[in-house]
Parts: sequence; C-alpha cells; structure tokens
Amino acid sequence: MRSLPERYPRIHIDKITAKGGAGLAFTIGVMAMFLIALPQIRAFCLLLVRAGILVSAGLYLLHRR
Repeated sequence: MRSLPERYPRIHIDKITAKGGAGLAFTIGVMAMFLIALPQIRAFCLLLVRAGILVSAGLYLLHRR
C-alpha cells in the first residue's frame, strides 16, 4: 500500500472535539432522528433521558467538591 503525501492530511476522529453546546446539540439531534425513525423506542428513550439526568446530576455533585 502506498502512503499518501503529507499534503493530504487525514481526518482523525480523536482530534474532533464535541464539548459543551456542540456535544449537547449533536446528542439531541441524534436522539431526535432515532425517535422520528423508530417510534417504537420512544418510551425507552424517555426512560433513558431520565436516567441520564439523574446520573449527570450525581456526577456534577460528586465533582463539585
């Protein structure tokens, strides 16, 4: 296999950041697509959102000390 010249940089997934608002927008967008495409999983997703809120609140309180 030939190696590409340095003038063709590759995209590395570990260099793409999704922090703060961008990560939240991405997560909400993906969830919305799944909820629209698969209406059978709506109740399960609502349960997961509630669990995620509880876990994130717990982690926030744990790391706030």
